[in-house]
Amino acid sequence: MLPIKGLIKTAVRRAGITTQVSSAQIVASVSAFLDAAVLPGLRAYIQVISFQHGTLKVNCQNAVASHEVRSLESGIRQAILTADPKAELKQLAISIHSAPRYDI
Repeated sequence: MLPIKGLIKTAVRRAGITTQVSSAQIVASVSAFLDAAVLPGLRAYIQVISFQHGTLKVNCQNAVASHEVRSLESGIRQAILTADPKAELKQLAISIHSAPRYDI
């Protein structure tokens, strides 16, 4: 009988969603790294969006947050390798968008 970890890996592989699961784990790992590395007041302006084909997409609400993410690139690379040793960060795509405004 396989342990639960083995059962999950087998089910994921059988379903053909290993890439999607790996991407979700990478996004969670990078988010956790940023939670620890970025000041709490600045962390609210940074959102990790996705990881696909070696590109990590991060949305920042201002240039200061964008600069902070760029300065932490080596730690982000390490967080990616921790989540998936086979993954490679080819591009860190940072976009700057302010929070959506809702007029009431």
